[in-house]
Amino acid sequence: MNNLKIKKKFLKTKDKHLLPIFYIKKKNIKEKKIIIVIEEIFGVNEDIKKICINIAKKNYIVIAPELLSRIKDINFNQNINRLRETINSIPDRYFLYDLNQIIIYLKKKYKTNKIGIIGLSWGGRITWLLSYFYNKNIKTSVILYGRLKNKKNNNQSIQPTDIINKIKIPILGLYGDKDKIIPINIIKKTIKKIKKKKNIKIIIYKNSNHGFIRKKKEIYNKEISKKAYKEIFNWFNKYIN
Repeated sequence: MNNLKIKKKFLKTKDKHLLPIFYIKKKNIKEKKIIIVIEEIFGVNEDIKKICINIAKKNYIVIAPELLSRIKDINFNQNINRLRETINSIPDRYFLYDLNQIIIYLKKKYKTNKIGIIGLSWGGRITWLLSYFYNKNIKTSVILYGRLKNKKNNNQSIQPTDIINKIKIPILGLYGDKDKIIPINIIKKTIKKIKKKKNIKIIIYKNSNHGFIRKKKEIYNKEISKKAYKEIFNWFNKYIN
């Protein structure tokens, strides 16, 4: 990590929220290729930072915005169902507006359009939506076990399955067949739905749980994690150039 530079900055959003953003990159990096990492419901924690570091080591400028900082005094250690309820109380559009503002800011700052997104779990679902609504500002996206379908409500009125056939940019989705949060039948139905779309690829890993890339004993799969990282970097190398 000696050759990595890690900073935390703040970006003022249109509604005057101060959004914390982590920047991780190699020192004296010349190539301006950017990956934005979108957090899980546990925020930009050590797991997310480790993923950011792994990506930065491959010569990308990595940005991890704390999108959930919109929720004042959020407690990531509370009961997971209550945590989900808290996060779901914020309309999707606020997170999408924040992300698009970040992307526009980064394009100007680094004078580049080589920007990709990777979203995990909660951030994966947001990435599906972002890839449809703001596709002109993104080269490609990678989604790890992001929900494909939820119960609709006023805050989450559009689901990834509603818009997946309309997405124009290349998307890679990585899912596990043992995921208790995203049923395998929903994943398979989605694959059938996008059968004719050449720009979207969904991979299902056998014997893999939700969160398989995170180093938690009960969910981490070393072999699958290696395969996933290989797919991720091959994808970004192909579409961010």
